[in-house]
Amino acid sequence: MSVKEVKCDNLSFEKRFNVGLTLDTNITEFNAFLDEYGKYIYSFFFSLPLGSAFQTRNAVNRQFSFKKKEKLFWQMLFSIKSHGIRLELLFNTASLTEENISDSKALLEKKGVQVDSVCFLLTHYPLVKKYFPHCEYVFSYNNGDICKTRFNEIISSTDIGTFVVGGAYIRDNEFFKEIKSKGKKIIYLINNGCSFHCATCPKGGKKACKALFNENKKSYSVSYLYALQSVFPCELRNGTIKTEYLDYIKISNRSSNLKYAKGVIESYVSGKVRKFIKFNKFNYSYWGRLGHFWKYFPFMRLNKIIEYKKQILGRDITVE
Repeated sequence: MSVKEVKCDNLSFEKRFNVGLTLDTNITEFNAFLDEYGKYIYSFFFSLPLGSAFQTRNAVNRQFSFKKKEKLFWQMLFSIKSHGIRLELLFNTASLTEENISDSKALLEKKGVQVDSVCFLLTHYPLVKKYFPHCEYVFSYNNGDICKTRFNEIISSTDIGTFVVGGAYIRDNEFFKEIKSKGKKIIYLINNGCSFHCATCPKGGKKACKALFNENKKSYSVSYLYALQSVFPCELRNGTIKTEYLDYIKISNRSSNLKYAKGVIESYVSGKVRKFIKFNKFNYSYWGRLGHFWKYFPFMRLNKIIEYKKQILGRDITVE
């Protein structure tokens, strides 16, 4: 089934999505996915099969323990390049050493793979500069809360050109405008659904994430939190989010399969929500996939979520 794109006034979806490389597929299915959806994909982000130090997802690390998955991984990278799509290498874990990053460069050269950009934690910046001097540099979402003061400090001390923005800033149009005014690009993390005012990923991890979610539940319903932390397609179309400031749209999907990635892309490109919820309530994850929401998805009511979004946004919205 082909995707029917409903144009957004200030944002064409062609070559806009920054998609995670999922190994839950085969090369035939993956090539068919690229043939159909490749026109919407700007780049794929991925980590290398060099051990658990490189992985933020245990599922991805386990997959790399199978030789056939590692073989598939390299086949997929070449398929991506053959479809004219960019490759984004991840160094977004805290424990990486100079040897790890040096080994990464050597492995890519051995395999004949040229990456276009590197997304990393700020602590790795000097090593990324040393070993990947000609790539585009992307400030990883895993760096934690990118407050406005910190952003100005970073741009004055580095040549990082692109910033991944999400979390509490998903509707901060003034911050988007400031980033763009400095000549920087924005990759907008659209479906992660992280709790607001959370900077625990680099340090606190899953335990801190769960603790914050449970603390928020003391004051707000789960449906309200989902309404706050999710981004429906209509929010890109009705002026809530100033899409003219967004360069690319990042999808969190590496621990899911291609069916999930297809659904997310189809939803944002077509502007549809209701048909996906009617089909399967777990599709709420398309617009906010924080892990703590999943057990609540079967019990959520779309109309109630829309009411909460209206309260949060201070305006009426139409959810198709």
